[in-house]
Amino acid sequence: MVTPPIDPDEVSRDTYPGTPRWVIAIAVAAIVAIVVIGIVISTGLGGSHGPQRHGPSDQAETSGFEHALAYHRAAPVGRS
Repeated sequence: MVTPPIDPDEVSRDTYPGTPRWVIAIAVAAIVAIVVIGIVISTGLGGSHGPQRHGPSDQAETSGFEHALAYHRAAPVGRS
């Protein structure tokens, strides 16, 4: 048996099921993540960032490019 098409004028707001739970859960998780990131950034809990954070401490004054350039100048071609 074929069900007749639903007339949009006859559908009330009460039959709309609402937003799915997974959409609400993702939205809440995204809002929580944004708030936590904002708190970490504004309070400085993340520590200092930049090229110096990942390089050796004795060469913290040089940029990443200068460090790479010095490394390639020190290593002879063909040897590692």
